[in-house]
Amino acid sequence: MALRDADLIRIFEAGETGGAAAKADALLAALCPELDGKARGEISLGDRDRLFWSFKTEWFSRGTQMLAKVKCQSCEEWNSLDLGADFVLPAKTSDEVKVTFAGEDWNLRLPAQADLSQVTPDGFPYYRLNPQAPWDDPEFRDAAEAAIEAADPAIDVVIDVQCPECGATTPCAFDALSFLWSDVEARALRVFSDIATLARAFGWSESETLGLTARRRARYVEMVS
Repeated sequence: MALRDADLIRIFEAGETGGAAAKADALLAALCPELDGKARGEISLGDRDRLFWSFKTEWFSRGTQMLAKVKCQSCEEWNSLDLGADFVLPAKTSDEVKVTFAGEDWNLRLPAQADLSQVTPDGFPYYRLNPQAPWDDPEFRDAAEAAIEAADPAIDVVIDVQCPECGATTPCAFDALSFLWSDVEARALRVFSDIATLARAFGWSESETLGLTARRRARYVEMVS
């Protein structure tokens, strides 16, 4: 889906003061305009992250890109998380999650976007996946987490980053939301800067500047900078 710079500004303003849930919802509202708030909340986290990663690679990234800085657990050197152009998130294998524990079967749903608004300092609200399940039992929780990951491996992707200095590997959680949001934020702030520059130079309004193509706007900015 193509988004204009005006759309990216609206996404940024809708999510900039909120946490992960607000940022993700702002992105989903723009990328899936046919869905209302309830439907957006029902999107599983794996499907959401595949959508975010697909949009990021199509509109912001070409080829390998540094996504995060990772501190080596061994020598404490800072290394970059780089992914090749062909990297894709793993596919979902099932929409259903079943956990057999202590001789009883428990059906769970996959974690979804709406669950993020209920995250507390104590962690993810697993009880929402099945309120009757014995979440207080650590063994059940471990079994449930393994079953959820098997049903959709994209929910919890961890990449080992190898340190070129000492050769040790450090695990880095893959966060499609934060990687995409950093691009949206950078683009929105650059557009705000262009609007201010051209307003000072020519007295153009925000709508007049946003009406220009990105290439034409960049040419005017270059001329007055």
